[in-house]
Amino acid sequence: MNEDKNEPPIVWHYTKMEVLEKIFPPKILKNGKKNEDYKNGKITFRLTNVRFLSDPSEGLVFKKKFEEGINKISEHLPNIPKSFKNFISKIKFNKDLLNIDNKYIFSASYLEDSFGFWNKEYAGLDGIAIGIKNLDLYLKKRGEKIFGLYFDDVVYVEEELIKGIIAYIYAKGSAYGNAKELINNITKGSSCIFKHYSWRNEKEVRIVVDSEKEKELDIDSRIEFNGNKIKKFLYIKLNKNIISYIMLGPACNEEEVNAVKDYLKHNGYGEIPILKSHAFDLKYSDFKG
Repeated sequence: MNEDKNEPPIVWHYTKMEVLEKIFPPKILKNGKKNEDYKNGKITFRLTNVRFLSDPSEGLVFKKKFEEGINKISEHLPNIPKSFKNFISKIKFNKDLLNIDNKYIFSASYLEDSFGFWNKEYAGLDGIAIGIKNLDLYLKKRGEKIFGLYFDDVVYVEEELIKGIIAYIYAKGSAYGNAKELINNITKGSSCIFKHYSWRNEKEVRIVVDSEKEKELDIDSRIEFNGNKIKKFLYIKLNKNIISYIMLGPACNEEEVNAVKDYLKHNGYGEIPILKSHAFDLKYSDFKG
């Protein structure tokens, strides 16, 4: 589905079936009020503040690896790794990434119909995957840009990357004021786009939104309570044309596929193609008997 170079690449957000109703709200909401967004072709994404992720230690992985390496790695390296050069380009041209406290993320993956993701608790065999056009990458290649909303590939932290960063800090730190300031800025920004190298097979990409863009984007910020949990979210309205496909998980049947089609059609989203996963065709057919 991603072969056409003239079309934006597609990334996939794996989640529970119930989220479908939240991204694509019905014409009549549960509070009895009319939903005016569907008339304007709008859908709703919920982004989580990076300080309130399910794994709060995620953003510390870069800092920990950095602290481990800084005392043992020489400040002079003959060859700067390619992965490090890519990292530095992010720091140079996306300095707003460094203000982490205002960052909210929405995670997806380049992996389509992934055996691994359907097995995750946050999706499940009876979950869904939303196919989203990576318009940011597409428009950048054409010399255009979506202001305030961008997709960023996750950087998987490994020793090679840390070596390059340390070398760069000693060589270029003065350009940012001093090396200590640069270290602080880089580690503060790490939660948005850094994860441990062991997760590299997920091929994750994140939509990153700064809450300071609230006046420029259709954003609603909220603090929500769920049991003993408290989290900060951004709800952002996007054009429904950003969605390429909706895929139902391998445990879903044809009746459920048709029900989703009926729901979307009835509520003004009918032109979005509905697919069914084939990731478990062999295994799940045996399981169902």
